[in-house]
Amino acid sequence: MMGSNLAGAQTWQIVAVYAAYAFLVLGAVCLVFMLAAVFRQGDERRNYILTKACTHTFLIYTGIVFVMGMYALFFQKHHNFSMESTPVASLGLIAILFTGSLFLNKRKYGN
Repeated sequence: MMGSNLAGAQTWQIVAVYAAYAFLVLGAVCLVFMLAAVFRQGDERRNYILTKACTHTFLIYTGIVFVMGMYALFFQKHHNFSMESTPVASLGLIAILFTGSLFLNKRKYGN
């Protein structure tokens, strides 16, 4: 009985490690796409789409940081690991949010 619980825990740890690797790779790909989109020149419509994507990304990430800060303040008195203590995860999350927002705005306002 003890062996099956240990095997189940190890399976979830392996899944978590692979999920972290997938998040890291997705974040890196989205980061390259984000930087390419920001530095590419374009017309007024493209600049409008880019501005909307930046605004949405900023608002969503600010909300996430606020909620995490409130959670840490009220529920995690002696626990100091959070999103702002891992810059790679923060950058990956920002890149993924920006890429998703950019695709949605391109679809909504045209390319």
